[in-house]
Amino acid sequence: MAAKRKLDQILKVSTELDLDPIQDVELFWIVEEYLSAPLPAEWSKIKTPTGEETYVNSRSKVTIRENPVKPRFKKLVQLMRHCQEKKLVLDEVSVLELWTPIAKIGDILDMARYLKIDPQQEPHLIWIAKLAILEGLPEGWKEVRNEDGTSSYLNTLTSQRFSRHPLDDHFERLLEVNRARGAPQTSLNPFLYDWQPEIKFDKADFDPKDKWMHRRVHKVAACGKWIPYLDSMGERVWYNVDTKKETRDQYDIKVGPAAECMQRTFRSYTVRRDMWKIHKAALVIGKYVKQRRFRKMVRQIQKERKTATLTLQRYRKNLIIRVEASKAAFERLASLGSRPGRKALANVSGIMNSGYSFRAVRRKVIQIQRVWRAYQERKRARESRN
Repeated sequence: MAAKRKLDQILKVSTELDLDPIQDVELFWIVEEYLSAPLPAEWSKIKTPTGEETYVNSRSKVTIRENPVKPRFKKLVQLMRHCQEKKLVLDEVSVLELWTPIAKIGDILDMARYLKIDPQQEPHLIWIAKLAILEGLPEGWKEVRNEDGTSSYLNTLTSQRFSRHPLDDHFERLLEVNRARGAPQTSLNPFLYDWQPEIKFDKADFDPKDKWMHRRVHKVAACGKWIPYLDSMGERVWYNVDTKKETRDQYDIKVGPAAECMQRTFRSYTVRRDMWKIHKAALVIGKYVKQRRFRKMVRQIQKERKTATLTLQRYRKNLIIRVEASKAAFERLASLGSRPGRKALANVSGIMNSGYSFRAVRRKVIQIQRVWRAYQERKRARESRN
């Protein structure tokens, strides 16, 4: 009978959690965890005179018929099923948080400080602080209280005590690896706000013991300085590390980052637009400067060409004048001692037509005359001796 009652209870809970006894056999462990899950703080279970079970909140005096942890486990079923259908990598941190929620943001911030994570500068690493809280002690270890009230960790195999948590080195190495990867991408995808971040693994095959080293948060919700965590009822709460405020309304989370994204996009557009205008103005100025330099260079070349042309013209004109003067001088030279109207000698006419200047020819003629006179004097001197 007890086994039958247990089976009926499991089937009843599976129906409440929307689990199919045939299709969702792999998820029936959630039913067992649901049945053994403790009630959240300030909640207690009582039976009415009619035999029905109700749950009362001692603080708010609210009475409900459903187990307050039921929504949390129902979300866990939905998350597991969604990841199976979409073939997504399941975020085990989200599963552990739904399974046993931390429920207090102070615990998360304390663990972040212990691991030296800055929530304001590194909100994408808060999942490591959550994992450090949710992860249990390794097999063969247990936490013991010291006489002074502090905690230490006992290795039951070696009977050694340590003040440091046995997984501290693991989380420090995990933090170092993920810090080197940088911040993940941000997105406004509703799935990232409601369920879990997008998870990827660096390698397809790895040792299960090292899976956390290869786990990488690929994409997270665009929430700015807001950190999500789950309360004891499974409701997602957002905590702002700057203003220390909490909210459950995603509108406050999405509007701010979306507005900032639009503002950054618009500012980027205006900057690019102004830079393009400056670029176009610079092109126009550069074109004008190049044209002005080209025109100036052309004017300079034209001026130099004109000067060169005038110089050549003057040189040609002076050359013609010298040639004409030489011709006139040759004519006078040829006409010395001749009767008026007598033609110049042929050799003189040839010299005149050669184009040589009169001065050079005159010097040459004088040299020839001197040589001729010296020859005549030597000839007469020989004849007188004979």
